[in-house]
Amino acid sequence: MSLATTRPQRLWTAARYEKHARLTASLAIIMLCMIWGSTFPMTKAVLEGMNASSYLAVRFLIATVAGFILFQKRIRRMSGREWFYGLSLGGIYAAGQLTQTLGLLYIDASVSGFITVMYVVFTPIFVWLLFRVRVGLADWIAVFLALCGLALLSLSGGQLEFGLGEIFSLLGAIFFALHIVMLSRWAPRGDVVGMSVIQMAVMAVTFLSMSLTVGFELPASPIDWLAIVFMALVAGLLAMSVQSWSQTILSATSVALMFSLEPVFASVFAIMFGGESLTMRLVWGGLLILLAMQVSALGPRFMVRARAMVEKETVLPHTSAGLSQAFEDVFTGGLPQALNEGEEIIGSEGFARTMENGPTEGRS
Repeated sequence: MSLATTRPQRLWTAARYEKHARLTASLAIIMLCMIWGSTFPMTKAVLEGMNASSYLAVRFLIATVAGFILFQKRIRRMSGREWFYGLSLGGIYAAGQLTQTLGLLYIDASVSGFITVMYVVFTPIFVWLLFRVRVGLADWIAVFLALCGLALLSLSGGQLEFGLGEIFSLLGAIFFALHIVMLSRWAPRGDVVGMSVIQMAVMAVTFLSMSLTVGFELPASPIDWLAIVFMALVAGLLAMSVQSWSQTILSATSVALMFSLEPVFASVFAIMFGGESLTMRLVWGGLLILLAMQVSALGPRFMVRARAMVEKETVLPHTSAGLSQAFEDVFTGGLPQALNEGEEIIGSEGFARTMENGPTEGRS
């Protein structure tokens, strides 16, 4: 075959680069949903042999030690601003982890998973409260549907039971929503891996201090140790780094709505390996919450929504992108929805600088 008939090589354009970046980020978020969903029955089993604060202390101590060993050079190069971001995000995430773990002491892992996923609804609300981005009618309808689903999950014997387990799980959802919003704002401005290690360290110190007041305990069996190591390294340090990187590409609400897959995986793993039963209350309550996610995702296709402008450097340009957009990204890719500190990332100058210098600071 002559050179003249050789198939021309496709140019690696800026739009194609961003399309593949969004595809990779979307697939990574969906994989995280599967990983995190598997941790609900693991956590519940581990908590049968040790208290919650000791479990969290051991988990994040392992993640912190591994992170400092593997990424010590990156951590030494971090600026004071990056340390502030990591410490603040770590405090928020620690509150979410603690309340979610306490909730698992009182309710089934599958119910906890569905309640926790309400951070998908709380995220656009925080975007509105903190950055004055308008929340449309579809999101308010989604909030109502999610609350109905939550009430159905809590019904028992004809009476509404909203006990400590549900309250702790709901508080966890609120903290996780705040973490998603602030991570989207701060991740593009720093080293996502270094900031992830700092977050692990904050949680390790927090929960170790708490465990010392109630009695520090170690895992009771080798199986528990194995589960904690998995949750520390894979569902902890690795997952936090991947999520931070993904949120330099995807908007906060888009990521949060993709996380609606997490309770699906949580219930599957809880029923398959945790010995929990599938009840109609769980099915209908879960379906209502998932419907809320889809209303928030699909609503903007039928309603005109104003695009609100926030500070120039924010990475929160949209309040509505969702699971449907995630699947579209998985199969077809898409154009970027996030701007990195005002830079037009699909422009020729920004793309040329990316190709010359490698990934933008803060991306791994």
